[in-house]
Amino acid sequence: MGKIVAVREEDLPYTPQQIWQVVTDLTNWQWRSDLSECQIVDERRFIEIPKRDKPIRFHTTRLESFHSWEFQMDSPSLTGTWKGTFEPKEDGGCRVRFIEDVHLQNRLVPNWIAKRFLAAYQARYFRDLQAELQSRYH
Repeated sequence: MGKIVAVREEDLPYTPQQIWQVVTDLTNWQWRSDLSECQIVDERRFIEIPKRDKPIRFHTTRLESFHSWEFQMDSPSLTGTWKGTFEPKEDGGCRVRFIEDVHLQNRLVPNWIAKRFLAAYQARYFRDLQAELQSRYH
């Protein structure tokens, strides 16, 4: 199994509270172009159903409102952790940082391909997030 760490960091012109509201609202997932469904199991667990892959189970391990959200991920193709931080900036915006630390279940996929896939996935997520933030707050 290969270990991959993918980091995406962007400065966004929205407050940590505004971004937090969008990212952590699991009942309003439709802005995500990669998902066909999101099922809430309980207050700490949820399942994302991607449009082109198998379900991914998540278990929240840390939740610090407006600052940090961490969880464990588990699917047939990968296991690992995800950490999101939301740091206020002096200009009123927010530095958002997502770190995925995963182990691939498929030994046939080279790490460099998996890392490119995760980077593309994170870029898509941020594009969707920015569009949703602009829709809500502009």
